[in-house]
Amino acid sequence: EDDAGTLHNIPKAVRRGRQLECTRCGERGATVGCRVERCKRSYHVLCAYAADCQLANWLVSCPEHADAEHTAAVRERKRRERERQRR
Repeated sequence: EDDAGTLHNIPKAVRRGRQLECTRCGERGATVGCRVERCKRSYHVLCAYAADCQLANWLVSCPEHADAEHTAAVRERKRRERERQRR
């Protein structure tokens, strides 16, 4: 994507995405990668959400690279879910 928001090389990205395996489910077609360039984790959009990745402003951070505020919010959400299940 350029500064104007125009996407480029879409067919190439689609071909590449068909080969990438999802870190969470292991299936091919994982086109959402961690924003950290050296990180090799890729996800399907729904798998990224289920894996507690941070999704903000068209950027994805795997759980390892998510910021502290996001990580704390995920922990709190999971704590509340466990609490609800005990009732």
